[in-house]
Amino acid sequence: MKKVLLAAIICLAAQAVSAQTSFGIKAGPNMSFLRYKIEAGSENQTWDGSRLGFQVGGVAQIGIAENFALQPELLFVMKGANGVRPEMSTNDIDFTLMTIDMPINFIYRNKGFFGGFGPNLQFGVSSKAKSDGDTYDMYDEDEASFFIQKRFEVGANVVAGYKLASGLAFSLNFAKGLTNSSKYNDDLDEATIKHNSSYIGLSIGYFFGK
Repeated sequence: MKKVLLAAIICLAAQAVSAQTSFGIKAGPNMSFLRYKIEAGSENQTWDGSRLGFQVGGVAQIGIAENFALQPELLFVMKGANGVRPEMSTNDIDFTLMTIDMPINFIYRNKGFFGGFGPNLQFGVSSKAKSDGDTYDMYDEDEASFFIQKRFEVGANVVAGYKLASGLAFSLNFAKGLTNSSKYNDDLDEATIKHNSSYIGLSIGYFFGK
């Protein structure tokens, strides 16, 4: 009897969650920012740059209370920076990163408006640096030298938007990497390299069945 009752409760809970869950797609442009910070005693340098990119993927809203929901997303994101010029160099460097981002936002929603925040997990698919006509794979230690990168980065995401009754949705988000994604270690004496990226994204989406 207890097992039957437990199974019934689980089924009812699953149905309630399913009834409050909507799935959708989203896409739009972003502006990304990249920073390299090199610390070598008194020879510290900071390299900054930005570029226009995009993000596209799937999104869900899973209701957990009347006005609260989880909003996980799975996005393919292009980001990087153009025209970065290191000190003591005459050549600009263009960086192009392709990543899969998984923000998991805890959101508050009311009368179509929603907003919230949560962690963002990023996995690198491709990371290229182009300078003076040559292109380097920043995941390849033989090519990238001290630009070598880790594929995985942990960050934070903030999102706000509005969803119409028709299912059409508009959102703005800011995602920032919090961990050092530079894999460079000991090739420079008494030096450290820190690297992270961030982006602001504007998206248009559609939620099915809502």
